[in-house]
Amino acid sequence: MPLSQTSACAPAAPRDPGWQGIVIDAPPLVRTKPGQAAVVSVCGLAVMPIVVPTPPEMRLVAVDSTTGQRYAGPVPAPTPQDSEIPNPMQRPSRQPHEVSGMTGQMRFDLDLMAVLRLPQRNADYRVHVERGALSSNVVRVRVRIAG
Repeated sequence: MPLSQTSACAPAAPRDPGWQGIVIDAPPLVRTKPGQAAVVSVCGLAVMPIVVPTPPEMRLVAVDSTTGQRYAGPVPAPTPQDSEIPNPMQRPSRQPHEVSGMTGQMRFDLDLMAVLRLPQRNADYRVHVERGALSSNVVRVRVRIAG
């Protein structure tokens, strides 16, 4: 999704055209009924330096505010949109000097509960995304199972 487009929960791109980093947003409270899976949408925007040959993994992190337990897992790679035509040609390998100073951008919308396989119970989480030395803002999410 281009930076000029946003989904309902996607954080706005900072106004500084030279900005690099990660910003996320999530609902502060998610309620569900017993037996129904809670779905917590974490939306984000990442504008990061391109790193070759192996970029650091982007990770979704949730810390249970009560127990201190830390859950972490990789942010899944974006899937091509239905309107995108797959490129059958393999991309050539790049050298660090060829991408020096370049940035890449991506938007993501993840289900916190599914990606991190969090237990379906009442909990309060501090959530952020990290990649190497970059870390997003922290959002607080409360999950409540009614009943």
